[in-house]
Amino acid sequence: MILVSGGTGFVGSAIVEELLRRGERVAALGRDEEKIRARLGNDVSPRQGDVRDSRTLAPAMEGVDVVVNAVQFPGSPVESRRRGYTFEEVDLKGTRNQVDAAKAAGVRRFVYISGVGAGREAEKHWFRYKWEGRSTSSEAASSG
Repeated sequence: MILVSGGTGFVGSAIVEELLRRGERVAALGRDEEKIRARLGNDVSPRQGDVRDSRTLAPAMEGVDVVVNAVQFPGSPVESRRRGYTFEEVDLKGTRNQVDAAKAAGVRRFVYISGVGAGREAEKHWFRYKWEGRSTSSEAASSG
């Protein structure tokens, strides 16, 4: 099974649709199970969880072989520190939480997608957090 985290978003939902078209078994991770069902239909296994809360990720990873991380927070690129919707919390720490949960669940592959790019020395902090998150997922791939 392939889990698309952020599967109800713009990029994530396109990935889900393509995987379904190819006949893959697909699950989608999101904060709201009903939203997952409404957006993606009954051919997708909804997995409720929040990448900012590592405790919610272990159940979502059960039976998963591959994770495609296409997570983005609501209103991106405008951060909401009050609600915890920041690049640091979602892109960096959220990726680390997912990688840890995926490792613990025995997930074979972790694919990290960025619609904006990534760069260690980038001027914008969101590129830097994507870069750091990329490093986390690269370490997971090389150890698994």
